Amino acid sequence: MIEMQTNQPLVSIIIPVFNRESIVKETLGSVKNQDYFNLECIIVDDGSTDNTVAVVKQYIAKDSRFKLFRRPDNYASGGNGARNYGFSQTNGVYLQWLDSDDLLEPSKISKQVKQFQYHPEINLCLCGVLVFNNTEKYSKPNSTIPESHLFESYATKETSIGTNQPLWKKEFLESKKLYDEKVVRGQDYDFFVRMFSEANINYKNVNENLVLVRSAGNDRITKVYKSKIDSKFAQSYLTGYRRAYQIFSSRENEKYYVKMTNLIIKKLLKFLSIKDFETVILTLKFLKKNTFQHRSKYKIHFLKAILIIRLLQITRLRGYKTLKNKLFITN
Repeated sequence: MIEMQTNQPLVSIIIPVFNRESIVKETLGSVKNQDYFNLECIIVDDGSTDNTVAVVKQYIAKDSRFKLFRRPDNYASGGNGARNYGFSQTNGVYLQWLDSDDLLEPSKISKQVKQFQYHPEINLCLCGVLVFNNTEKYSKPNSTIPESHLFESYATKETSIGTNQPLWKKEFLESKKLYDEKVVRGQDYDFFVRMFSEANINYKNVNENLVLVRSAGNDRITKVYKSKIDSKFAQSYLTGYRRAYQIFSSRENEKYYVKMTNLIIKKLLKFLSIKDFETVILTLKFLKKNTFQHRSKYKIHFLKAILIIRLLQITRLRGYKTLKNKLFITN
């Protein structure tokens, strides 16, 4: 059995798993193959009904750095609860969340730890990412990490960052609310918006693609919206958007407030196109309330929000009467 060495700062890697027997071995292998040795891999099972646990136990039997936990009932089911519980079990100085279907390049941890050693003032280190499938690897859109204004760039979708890219200083996270267990869609966006907007956020970036994200191969979001719980998922997805919108508003940052308004309007039109009228109503009410507060300062965008509401009157899509009544729109 491989035992841990202690001549390096300990890094904790948290992997939530649920029914991943066919691919989790590849993910665990990418952890085992790290050229940085002093790490612990905290695997949190979320109630798997296949052979995932048996696969994980094979790694535990050979390498003491791998540890298996079951998510307790006082943490919500799903990835967020598993991530949060995993955090509570970590002992490392630095922390990495890793999705159970994705991979780390062998030098991912070592190169990011070096950045912390060179720049002890930072609390976050990022890196690049590639998407992969059975035949190819390719870049994600908007994957360039900015040298400054991380929150503004991320919140307005100028740059894209995923679960697996950051290596965090654990001390920075300990006093924070981590993943919101009520958010079932867009949880990374909500979490990163809150973390990146912190006044003391300080980061560096390794300008290399050190993470491989498995391609979904289809439009998962559209499939979710077609399910019976589409509104729950859609409204959850908006949680982070609302947080970012309110932060920009409180900071009176006109440039990014405007960009955030446009993003929410685009999302609203998406919900409208799939006839998720319940979420459309909630989004419009939020938009009306917040743009009205700033109608004199951001007049154009206040008018744009009103225009969207008027367009709903004109289109008269199925469900229009419900929208009209709940929004108190007059002809």
